[in-house]
Amino acid sequence: MLKRYREVLSLPGAWRFSLAGVMARLPIGMTGLAMVMLISLGYGSYALAGSTTAVYVLAAAICAPDWPGPSTGTGSPG
Repeated sequence: MLKRYREVLSLPGAWRFSLAGVMARLPIGMTGLAMVMLISLGYGSYALAGSTTAVYVLAAAICAPDWPGPSTGTGSPG
């Protein structure tokens, strides 16, 4: 399994491209944790923090674009 990663990451520019992708996605994963920490410290309630974060996550899921499925690799979805 790691052999495939090694092959891909050995291509010119692959490390920089992958690192940019990881850095771009870090804030997405940290938003929920940051909301819980900020609200629980500000209001002293983990229940309020959890509820607020749940509403945010549900709203983000509802408003997310609905992709038709996996790409065929030709540039067009489906």
